[in-house]
Amino acid sequence: MTMIHQASLDKSWENIARRAFWSSEMPLQRWREGILAGHRSFLSDSIRYMSARNFVRFLGRETFVDQWPLIRRHVPPELVHEAAPLDALWSWHRSGTFNLRPESALARWPGRRRALFDQVVREPGISIYRAAKQAHMPYRRAYDHVQALSRQGLIRTRVGNGPRKQTRLYSF
Repeated sequence: MTMIHQASLDKSWENIARRAFWSSEMPLQRWREGILAGHRSFLSDSIRYMSARNFVRFLGRETFVDQWPLIRRHVPPELVHEAAPLDALWSWHRSGTFNLRPESALARWPGRRRALFDQVVREPGISIYRAAKQAHMPYRRAYDHVQALSRQGLIRTRVGNGPRKQTRLYSF
């Protein structure tokens, strides 16, 4: 990825597009549509000549988080290494860590299961009740997700010794 100075990170779309595409006639909406469609030249030039921060800024953070695993499939093999900063940003926005790969099964989980798992990763020893509350789901649904995640070997449970014997959750 070409290094871009800090001063260029806040430049307008027109300046960034001219630098990446050597054209002042690349409308932002056309670029977004090309990226979301996985158009090879849009994607290649964007990865090579745009900073990851600008890529996310112009695509839109929520769109990037939702669509990057699909877009990532269209990245040419010779640019996989250069797409690593985008993978890291996606991982950070999606899970709060830098080690989630866009092609992993975790990226395809339903939103609430993912939210529950994220709570367990961020807060080891969290109770099912508290994780459910923070993930905005009923306890029973959280319990079902915990059982599924436990069967998959992604989390482990430990029953406490106190009078309430709360089940605590830990990731592997």
